[in-house]
Amino acid sequence: MKKLVYILLIWTGVSSCRKDFDLPSYQYRLDTPAHFPEMELPEDNPITPAKIKLGKLLFEDVRLSKNESVSCASCHFSQNAFSDTVAFSVGLYGQNTLRNSPPLFNLGYHPYYFKDGGAPTLEIQVIAPIHNEIEMDMNILEVCDILNTDGDYTRLSQEVFNTEVTPFVVSRSIATYLRTLVSANSRYDRFIEGDESALTSIEKEGLSIFEGKANCVACHSGFDFTNYSFQNNGIHLSYGDLGRRLITGLPEDDAKFKVASLRNLSFTGPYMFDGSLVSLEEVIEHYNSGGMNHTNQSDDVYPLNLTENEKQALLAFLLSLNDDNFVSK
Repeated sequence: MKKLVYILLIWTGVSSCRKDFDLPSYQYRLDTPAHFPEMELPEDNPITPAKIKLGKLLFEDVRLSKNESVSCASCHFSQNAFSDTVAFSVGLYGQNTLRNSPPLFNLGYHPYYFKDGGAPTLEIQVIAPIHNEIEMDMNILEVCDILNTDGDYTRLSQEVFNTEVTPFVVSRSIATYLRTLVSANSRYDRFIEGDESALTSIEKEGLSIFEGKANCVACHSGFDFTNYSFQNNGIHLSYGDLGRRLITGLPEDDAKFKVASLRNLSFTGPYMFDGSLVSLEEVIEHYNSGGMNHTNQSDDVYPLNLTENEKQALLAFLLSLNDDNFVSK
């Protein structure tokens, strides 16, 4: 993993400098509500409409895979908030991937990527699946050679970057497209903006439980319902996946994974890093039980003793985080 990230840093020319989202008028502005923060962008990758178009084309192009059978969109369906519908997606040779495919929204706010945090930037993250032997099994340089035979790609690349298709072009374009996938229009968002009628009485009760008795906000806090920390939630007693330890090598990071957002849960099941829970009812039951008591289990996962009515209210609130307009894109 460390070697791959090092290579990608060279190929993509990642800059560590960031600046506030303050762009000239001819560039693209994300439409986000007041309770969302401004999105910070890499200094070398502002958002423009043409770059979004190029990124979307690349995201959906099967030529990024060795046998031209798999694209990014093959495992990230727009109608499912850009997640998959199975526990493990299927790669280009029929093999299962190693983790559940995450949904793709509000990625521009994440401090790192992958469930183990192995990619420090979105520009690096989007290249890694291309090289993954199970997912796309391709070399980014070979991808660029193929795309440079396509007149549409070369014209767009010249328009946006004043160059032929390069690893820099591919990484910046796909990352830009992904940053525009902002989900911020759930009924909860309208409630936060002042519309008291946006939530029903049972959903408001669920919100109170979410913030109080269940203490979900210990990890699922903020505008995107995640603090982006790495936690073990006790879903198993033993794990075949090292999680964050794969990156740090530290025993205390064993089987810890990045806390997921709770937005759009109706569309993004199955749940957990391995897709081992099929329904939201199962998820609530897991947390209510207090987990399996793994060695690294978070102190914030403990028996909740919720009543059946409280569990139903909590479920109702979680469903109010769905953004139907986003999944219709």
